[in-house]
Amino acid sequence: MSSSGRLAYEEVGAGARQGFFSQPGIVGTGSIGNTAMITLFGLKNCDSCRKAAAYVKAHDWPHRFHDLRDDGLSAAVLDRWIRSLGWELLVNRRSTTWRNLPDAAKDGLDSVSAKQLLLDHPTLVKRPVITLGDLVVVGFAEPQQAALADAMASNGQR
Repeated sequence: MSSSGRLAYEEVGAGARQGFFSQPGIVGTGSIGNTAMITLFGLKNCDSCRKAAAYVKAHDWPHRFHDLRDDGLSAAVLDRWIRSLGWELLVNRRSTTWRNLPDAAKDGLDSVSAKQLLLDHPTLVKRPVITLGDLVVVGFAEPQQAALADAMASNGQR
């Protein structure tokens, strides 16, 4: 954190956009414009996703939950995440889905094959992914919570 309490620049990864909240798992300027609706992408039974949803509800922030298993994942949304964060950060290599994939699907993964793999198996997405305006957050540790709280505070919501 910088002295202003805001997250400082840090290299995110190959192809990732740099922005005000740019650090591993967080990218964006924090600009939410007129849109203060948080979208939580995840799975209903994921502990991290439930934790994120409880945090957002406790702050009474407007949000919606997008279940990746039930609602799927669109190519347009995934493209935005890949452009923002890079595909490497989005692939959950610790998931049961990953472990159950054939080695041929996992070997030699690149941006094109990773995108197709994530579209075919949305439960492979590291979660939760939280979007708010141009802010994209992956995971829900303290830095991600701080980035989300800071973005909401900049819109007058605490």
